[in-house]
Amino acid sequence: MTTGTSASAESMRLGATRRLLDDGQVLLQQADTLRDAVAELQRDVRVEHERLRSRLIAEQLAGMRADTLRTPSGKAIRNIAKLPQYGFDSVLAVLGTSAASLQQIPGIGASTAEAIQAAAQAAAAAVEHDTVIRFDADEAPASHVELLRLLHTLATVIRVHAATADRAAHLAVTVDRLLAAASPAGRIGHRIFALPTRRRRVQQALIDLQAQLGTVDAVIVQAALHDIGQAIDKAAGTSPATLWADYVRAAALYQTLLAEARGVPVTDSDATTGFVPPLIEKAARKVALDTSLLRVRLRTYQVFGAQYAIDRRRVILGDEMGLGKTIEAIAVMAHLAARGQRHFLVVCPASVLYNWIQEIEEHSALSAFKAHGDDRQGAIAAWTTSGGAVITTLETLRRLTLPTGLRLDLLVVDEAHLIKNRSALRSQSVAALAGDAARVLLMTGTPMENRVEEFHSLVRYVDEGLAGRLLPGNLVLSARSFRVKVAEVYLRRNQEDVLKELPERLDVDDWVELRAPERHRYLQEVRERRFAGMRRAAYLIGSEEVTAKLERLKEIVDESAANGWKVVVFSYFRDVLDRADRILGESPRFHLTGSTPTSRRQQIVEGFRQHDGHAVLIGQIEAAGVGLNLQAASVVVITEPQLKPSTEDQAITRSYRMGQPRMVRVHRLLAKDSVDERILQLLATKRSLFHAYAHESEAKNADSAAVDTSYASIDISAADEAQIIAAERARLAS
Repeated sequence: MTTGTSASAESMRLGATRRLLDDGQVLLQQADTLRDAVAELQRDVRVEHERLRSRLIAEQLAGMRADTLRTPSGKAIRNIAKLPQYGFDSVLAVLGTSAASLQQIPGIGASTAEAIQAAAQAAAAAVEHDTVIRFDADEAPASHVELLRLLHTLATVIRVHAATADRAAHLAVTVDRLLAAASPAGRIGHRIFALPTRRRRVQQALIDLQAQLGTVDAVIVQAALHDIGQAIDKAAGTSPATLWADYVRAAALYQTLLAEARGVPVTDSDATTGFVPPLIEKAARKVALDTSLLRVRLRTYQVFGAQYAIDRRRVILGDEMGLGKTIEAIAVMAHLAARGQRHFLVVCPASVLYNWIQEIEEHSALSAFKAHGDDRQGAIAAWTTSGGAVITTLETLRRLTLPTGLRLDLLVVDEAHLIKNRSALRSQSVAALAGDAARVLLMTGTPMENRVEEFHSLVRYVDEGLAGRLLPGNLVLSARSFRVKVAEVYLRRNQEDVLKELPERLDVDDWVELRAPERHRYLQEVRERRFAGMRRAAYLIGSEEVTAKLERLKEIVDESAANGWKVVVFSYFRDVLDRADRILGESPRFHLTGSTPTSRRQQIVEGFRQHDGHAVLIGQIEAAGVGLNLQAASVVVITEPQLKPSTEDQAITRSYRMGQPRMVRVHRLLAKDSVDERILQLLATKRSLFHAYAHESEAKNADSAAVDTSYASIDISAADEAQIIAAERARLAS
């Protein structure tokens, strides 16, 4: 401290000193306000959410008749039919009264009144448990606008806060310390009676405080508060239509912010952790996930998925489709990169190659390299030097040459069920890399698609020892032991458990009756024993003829056009899609088939997503139904039953997944008295047989969640096709 500076501080008038201290207090409050801005808005979101939820619960209870209440065992309660006669029409009315009031009703004594109230409380608890606030952009209810407004504001505040939080926290600590040290300078007694050494310390604190008021940190904090104030003012004036439009644009973000603001502890739901044993969960949660290189907010279950993969090192992530496995894998890579690890290799089907590149570039600060096509080795060279994620396809992998001595920090295999056959060349290429990689992450929503041996095959990639201890033939029978063992390497969460805020899904089976020309074509195909022809006969009867199924398809598309909805039409057959394309009139259309070049697939999906208003994506289900995100579509049409239920499930979850802002309507076009009925009947029989087998086995005494019907072979085999053809020939001959 120079003499001049000291003299300046010493000679500062009492009034000026107090103003400086006041300015310091204001700056401290500003820093504290900025620090707490996100938490305050999250509190407002919680309050508004609970207000809406309470209102919805009350409406449902008001709609439940009081005279339908039953005991926990389902028995009727004596004289409960009298409740409406005395003004207790609904369960809500019963909840709002006392036992003494109920006892005023003739025939209802103390024990009956107690039983009625207990039943009403049980009904209320059930409604409360099941009630979730779901945003539906089609309905756009006015009651949800204020909650959307708060979430819209919160998104902006979080961005401002993320850029300034560290500065604000440091500034608050510094200013608080200096205010405590400099505050005696504002008292007359200090100036008169304080010892010189104490006066000098106080004067120095005053000088340092004055300096803090002019620092860059102080300016940034004040500017951030100004930005937050403007964001709040702007949101207050934003129209409901604009808020709903923004929700449609960024539904996943809104849903994530709402889940975070609600603040439900992750330990409240075993579903979040995939029901893994406590020791495995505890170990995973110790991972301090580094998200500094991420540009996306993770859901609670996604955080745990990344922690689990990092802790276990070599795992199978089997989350149900639509939950964002790609984001979880990117989070793992970002964490490892932030800790100095540099080389990550993603192997995926060609159909999702560009989707991976886009997701990595959009949601992280990692570099993404495409090792596919003529310049694949050039991409490997650039990746080797700079680090990041290199993405290649299952078919290209065996033609890639990686630098000698380079060890992968992480190998990611998407749609890993495609490497279940260990003798295939692509499987051998993956196995060679997996054996030497520091970490392995296999990803698939259907790892046990047909039979448990396939899962056993996947386990061998990540833990040969565990695979050796598993006995594939007994996995269903020893379900409890199986789940404990595979939790070491396998994590799966279901959509309905962790994405409760998704809009509703409406499934409609659209049955039509074959017209005369279609019946004639169908009969020909049956006589010739052409199973594929039987499945397509409802469409292929003439170049210009509109069949019953095509007419229903046109009705669905026309209705969707009138509502501004986007539609995805799936079929296994190219010629069926060609016929569908011809009858769709003026609807803007996008096409995606098995012959669509890999480089064009994501462009087509983006064009479909960004198209303003109604549009139709016409896709082969094996091409468009795997790996692509089609949340823009709120109507899905399946033109014929699929021979593998998982194929249809995958296709539907392309649209019904995290980030979907609207109710999803799924239409299945089915023909009466045709192969469609036989396929559905056979699949239903297979499901019921497996269900009976599993529950009559030792598994009935184990954890019911361990019995997954996807372990069973429930798809239509060649033998099944022959059986269906024979049954149809017999039926039509009679």
